[in-house]
Amino acid sequence: MKTSAQIQFTVFSPITSRLRHSTVVKLYREGWQIELFFKWIKQHLHIKTFFENTRNAVFAQIWIPSVTVFCLSLLRNIIC
Repeated sequence: MKTSAQIQFTVFSPITSRLRHSTVVKLYREGWQIELFFKWIKQHLHIKTFFENTRNAVFAQIWIPSVTVFCLSLLRNIIC
């Protein structure tokens, strides 16, 4: 049995080995924007789980509260 100090992990991705460094950086940044979007959803829309896994159901469950939050913030800026 190996201890944790003896175990080594090798990460190899055939996709990134054929891409240029700048392309990998762009893909990482785009992926990070997706992560930030889901963080915003969790913080502001309070969506814990999706009712269904279909594309339309997920889209509706994200889109409707997003538009509502946008409209309320727009009204708040107009009134105040």
